[in-house]
Amino acid sequence: MSESMPHTLLTIEDDRTVRESIAAYFEDSGFTVLQAADGNQGLDIFQSKRPDLVLADLRLPGKAGPELITALRVCDSDVPIIVVSGTGKMQDAIEAIRVGAWDYI
Repeated sequence: MSESMPHTLLTIEDDRTVRESIAAYFEDSGFTVLQAADGNQGLDIFQSKRPDLVLADLRLPGKAGPELITALRVCDSDVPIIVVSGTGKMQDAIEAIRVGAWDYI
């Protein structure tokens, strides 16, 4: 990653504190970070800005979970999507991976 061309990350998280913490961490690591507070806003930003990586919660207002991941995949099947969720349900992780998430944290 060169200094003149930082990678762009989109974080989609409805909890403002969590979203801003994620953004601060990655900005300190040299990323350009875009933030969305719900799934619909996240999809809009994804379509217009084409980030290099997406970190998304599963439980979001509007478009969420597998529906959001599927919509992001339709727009660009190559962008890594990592689910960051505190639900702790194995079925959620399996479903997220099944519809196109790269990983689940």
